[in-house]
Amino acid sequence: MSTRVTKRPEETRQDEPHEPLLFVVWIDTSCGHEIAPDWEIDGPMGKEIEPLPKALKHSALCQAAGYPTLLMLPGQTPRADGLMSNPRYQ
Repeated sequence: MSTRVTKRPEETRQDEPHEPLLFVVWIDTSCGHEIAPDWEIDGPMGKEIEPLPKALKHSALCQAAGYPTLLMLPGQTPRADGLMSNPRYQ
């Protein structure tokens, strides 16, 4: 009795291009001098979302200027009121 092995052609799945994970840089505009931080998104409207390497550089520049920073995913907010910006400034 003989065994016959049939090899199937391997399907080569083309991976879709990997989207980079994007982040938003938040700065505490009170520079840590207030009891409650006043977090604001740092960046011009429409350009505040950045890939991680650029967001890390952006955050480092803000920290060098004296601002505490946070990196968060778009749509997330560190503000206790849940808003995306301070209503005083709108």
